[in-house]
Amino acid sequence: MVVVMKERASEAQVESVIAHLVQLGMDVHRSSGAARVVLGVVGAGKVDRDLVALMDGVHEVLRITE
Repeated sequence: MVVVMKERASEAQVESVIAHLVQLGMDVHRSSGAARVVLGVVGAGKVDRDLVALMDGVHEVLRITE
């Protein structure tokens, strides 16, 4: 799964999303660009994509594999 943060999302928003995903047992790989942060999320746990999409600072959540 890929989580694309909103342009200029705050560090607190990014860290909150990362903490939530780690709590669910996922590994999170952060890529920071000039204006956006993209989180690559892998793991065997279940993540409610819609719930993550509603978190502050999240622009969109893309599922890579089922």
